[in-house]
Amino acid sequence: MKLKKIPLEDLLEVLEELYNLGVDYVNISGEAVSPDQDALAISFTKEYVNEEFRENFSEEEMQEIPLNTQDLNDAI
Repeated sequence: MKLKKIPLEDLLEVLEELYNLGVDYVNISGEAVSPDQDALAISFTKEYVNEEFRENFSEEEMQEIPLNTQDLNDAI
């Protein structure tokens, strides 16, 4: 699968925020929603979070979150 035109600045800011919260790894997946829009999903599990920070996350916060370009823009 090839996702197109993902805004790097927004993506990097989201990844940086996760890293600063103690997330060491993420799963990234995506799908073509329409010919003009792709959706990106970022998820992580408790095992991906540094042990020192695990108590800061609930199980709900570690669910897959689908993101599209607008979501990335709104997240920042």
